[in-house]
Amino acid sequence: MSNNKRRTFLKGSIAAGAVGIAAVTRMRGAPPELHARATPVDAGVVRILDLTAAGYTLISP
Repeated sequence: MSNNKRRTFLKGSIAAGAVGIAAVTRMRGAPPELHARATPVDAGVVRILDLTAAGYTLISP
């Protein structure tokens, strides 16, 4: 990651989808602990689609 042009962007851009947070909260009975830099968003999938449309590459397992 040290040679990644987008390193600064990647370090500061963590989105946490509200649907996923709600699902984990239901399963565990308490909200998950989020990364300090995470920003809750209404629709994580929509953000991913917006980023891929802007030229980012989606890598999935």
